[in-house]
Amino acid sequence: MSSNSWGVCTYLDDFGTGYSNFDRILSLKLDVVKFDRSLLLMADQDANSRFMLDYFSTAFERLGYKVLYEGVETDAQEELCIISHADYLQGYKFSKPIPIEELPRFLTRG
Repeated sequence: MSSNSWGVCTYLDDFGTGYSNFDRILSLKLDVVKFDRSLLLMADQDANSRFMLDYFSTAFERLGYKVLYEGVETDAQEELCIISHADYLQGYKFSKPIPIEELPRFLTRG
């Protein structure tokens, strides 16, 4: 993953909601675009939404951004994200939020 000269990576959280428009995205130096869970839920239900999800993720990939999908809960959603150029996945399918104290145990579990 790229980062600035200070070693800090920048994320755009919740793409697809609020102020995450293309003008704002292109004017910022970003490393990762995090797709809002709502986009994945819509893509789960509708072919047009699936097309748009893939279209946006392809565009971000070509611009050199990494793509993170949040809200992955099922095998089908995981597969959809992988097909749609996912670099990172986040969601209950992998783990519920855990306290930082439990992180070492979580990372070493077998």
